[in-house]
Amino acid sequence: DGAPLPSRDGRTGVGAYAFPEPRAGAWRVIGAPAVGGPRQSAALFRDGRMVRTLLADACGVEGVWWDGLDDLGQPAPAGGYELKSVAHDARLIDDGSVGDSGNLAGVFHTDSALRAVPLPDGGFVVVNEYEETGISIRRYAASGQPTYAAALAEADFAGFDGDGGDLFALLRPKEPAASTLVRFTLPGQRAPMANGADAYPVFAAGEASQQVAGLAVHAGKAHVSLPAAGVVRVVDLASGGKLHDWTLPGAGDLADDPAGTLWVLVGSEVVSLDAHGAVAKRIVTGLAAPLYLAAGKDRLAVIDQANARVAVIDSVKGTILATYGEPRGDGMWKPVDTRTWDHPRGAAFLADGRLLVCEEFRIRAIWPETGAIAFEGVSNFMESFVLHPTQPDYGYCASGIYRIDQKSGAWAMVVGTPPRHQTAEHLKWKAYGPSDATVIGGRPYLMYFGWGNRLIDISDPLEPRVVESLTGLLDQHLGQSNGYDQACFGKDGAIIRLGMFHMQQAQMWRCSGLDGHDPVYDFANPIAIGLPEDPSPRKLVAYGAVASDGSGDHVYELVDSALHHQKIAFWGAARTGVARIDPQNGAVWHALSSGDNYMALDAIRDGDQSFVFAAKYMDGFLDVFDGDGLRLTTGGWSYRSGFSGGMVDLRDGVSVARLTDGTIVAYVEDDAFGRFGRFRFDGRESITRASARIEWQGGGVASDRVRVPDAPASAAVLPRQGEIPRVPEMKVDVDWLAWKRAGVTPQVAVLPANVSFKRILPDGLLDDFRAGTGVAAFAHDGAHLYAYFLVVDDTLRFDDPTGMAMYLYDSIELWFEEEQFGVGFTKDGKPMLNKYRFHNRAGEEYQMNLALPRDDVAGALLSDVGAHPLGAHLTSITGTSFARRPGYVLMARIAYPDVKLAPGIAGRSAKVTDVTGAAGEILRLGVTIDGVTAWGTTQDFKVSWPGGMMFSDPNSLYPMALGR
Repeated sequence: DGAPLPSRDGRTGVGAYAFPEPRAGAWRVIGAPAVGGPRQSAALFRDGRMVRTLLADACGVEGVWWDGLDDLGQPAPAGGYELKSVAHDARLIDDGSVGDSGNLAGVFHTDSALRAVPLPDGGFVVVNEYEETGISIRRYAASGQPTYAAALAEADFAGFDGDGGDLFALLRPKEPAASTLVRFTLPGQRAPMANGADAYPVFAAGEASQQVAGLAVHAGKAHVSLPAAGVVRVVDLASGGKLHDWTLPGAGDLADDPAGTLWVLVGSEVVSLDAHGAVAKRIVTGLAAPLYLAAGKDRLAVIDQANARVAVIDSVKGTILATYGEPRGDGMWKPVDTRTWDHPRGAAFLADGRLLVCEEFRIRAIWPETGAIAFEGVSNFMESFVLHPTQPDYGYCASGIYRIDQKSGAWAMVVGTPPRHQTAEHLKWKAYGPSDATVIGGRPYLMYFGWGNRLIDISDPLEPRVVESLTGLLDQHLGQSNGYDQACFGKDGAIIRLGMFHMQQAQMWRCSGLDGHDPVYDFANPIAIGLPEDPSPRKLVAYGAVASDGSGDHVYELVDSALHHQKIAFWGAARTGVARIDPQNGAVWHALSSGDNYMALDAIRDGDQSFVFAAKYMDGFLDVFDGDGLRLTTGGWSYRSGFSGGMVDLRDGVSVARLTDGTIVAYVEDDAFGRFGRFRFDGRESITRASARIEWQGGGVASDRVRVPDAPASAAVLPRQGEIPRVPEMKVDVDWLAWKRAGVTPQVAVLPANVSFKRILPDGLLDDFRAGTGVAAFAHDGAHLYAYFLVVDDTLRFDDPTGMAMYLYDSIELWFEEEQFGVGFTKDGKPMLNKYRFHNRAGEEYQMNLALPRDDVAGALLSDVGAHPLGAHLTSITGTSFARRPGYVLMARIAYPDVKLAPGIAGRSAKVTDVTGAAGEILRLGVTIDGVTAWGTTQDFKVSWPGGMMFSDPNSLYPMALGR
């Protein structure tokens, strides 16, 4: 809030948020916090229910102050209260990760590798299907470690091959007629074709199109397989013209070997073609359904994806050297070796003869004659990761079983499950992975909850057993999940289920013990935990996230309240707080996030203490609460990687467990990179507690605004705010002098120190400011908001044809409250203004892609930023000359009805309201410069202002007051 951090004896306290600063009026000291550790948390309770959080992860506090208001901003009645407090040095420590074996310093593996091309240096390049990062091409060193990655604008690969120093891809969009050949240069950047064209079309204008199925490139010619026509098309890479259509009925994937021989899959055979397209040789593969083909020196590799088998063939002798892979029965876990392949796809022979095979969740290189694994690159698209409850050397996820070194966190995948693409309908329950683990009658069990529900006996940690006696009952009573509702184990193995449609009341089925080795549940008598709806003015609502610490029948839920508004506007599944729900009393405490929204939670009992771990959606950070709802600490990734990551996507995205030595660890999802971080919860032995009886005489003055713990107590003026000056109505154009005549100076400088997202970030931006740099100015006229931007960018790319996805290229994202506007240029060079999200003019939420009038935006490209009047302003900030630097300017006009004020500050109600234009009215705003580094990529980096701006979170934006 702009107030100084508390200091004493030369030391500064930097808690997650400071305790309320005492002000004149009703504020008074009501007691002292617990002593012992350097940090303190405290809350006030009445009749067992939390009234107000007063300290949360603060430090240096000697007296606890209260103004007599509850957490709704209303006066608390006179009477007796209990002040609970803790002092501690509890903290979360980044302790490694599990699931992706890529390069932590820069590039991670892909969980959906599709095809590979070998390089002369022993490395290779991989392209992939969809993955959460958006990355679609990676270069690897010979060691198997990725060294470069990029997100491509076009990435529907039907074929991929190399010729000399160039790479070529066959792109297969939804419409076959749009199939094209494109060119890349190393390490993986788009480049024009030989004649200067962006791409070569596979089909001529007016020609009947069809699906394409493979690509082989050699000596300046591209060979494309057209299975429906039974044709191999030959294309001249110098001109893009068709040279031949060779008839080959049944033609499938194709590959060329180092000698230039073209090989093609035809049914269950592989054939070679001579220089005229005639069949020269036929080899039987021994496979039922060959789909992918690779060719090396005297060797072929044929992939039967449907049956998960790989055949290695001597192409000179025409003999099968080895066939790897064997069928797996339903429900079978199998050790990780070359007997099991997960949905194998493209392959390539590397320079030293190793065979690289692309699979789901990994790439593997084997020595083709022996099957010995040379290396594997794992990227587990894991939505959950659960440790074994009695043998935490093992962890379980959708793809299989991992062995974990408890001390170091080192890991290896040792057992695989049937992959998703091969899983029968009745086995889809494995897709999300396990939800929880517990011990019942001395036996350990896993729970799978998702597209089907199972209990798994893991008494033998490497040979799980499905409890078949419960399968139908679990499906009947728990139903299915879409990943945003949850089930967990409770006390004594009870099963707890919370629905996703804004319910607060969970259901529980008690476990009566074991019948042999199978748990027995009382499904006929479900027990309700909590109330159907919150009777308090908070009106807490849950949305599917539930956890139990196993000590009683209470649960913890992620919740929103009617007053504490959901902050990440575009995602309805995220919540702003945590609540403890008792069976009869409902919510007994409610505690807010330290910032940003929660997606997942878990809880654990530690002796006589309980701890609740709530994971944040957008960055994967954790808040830790004690059993009374006192927030103790916040922590997360200490070293993110060369790319942005940390997203928690589903409800099972955090799992808390105890190691053999008693250490508590939390595994937290990083959905972007197919891994789970391990965070160690240290210092819990330092927790000291205090409780004091407080007699309150009343006297609090009701707040005229929503209470937010880290907001200032006075609503009249925020301690730190900017100003949006009022001006006469302005013409929409790029004439900055008109702004200057109106008395406006830029309020915002966006500098590449504040990189909020990155896949590829140009080196040295803080040395030369050649991109990701700009200034912005704002004004209003009583009916409209005006914005003016000057941006420096040395690689201008405006490739969005519609204007609804300009953020993927060079553009501006402008945030007013929860509204996200896009300001930029479409592919035809015309300026564009739209609202990506969030309200329409009627105030309805979750509205997307709302086009705004073209008359309300103007723009121009600049060849010399230094010559623009604002160029000197930018030079004064950075100390850098922008003479002859390229860039662009944009002006936008936004009508008041297109901006809604979100609740939470400055006297606002609990609902969104319209902008009035009154002097002093607060608007929170932020600016993001979107940037790409090269043609063909998308959304390489984002630079944001203010520096702490959080995607769609208005509380992280900068408050600006409308001027007179």
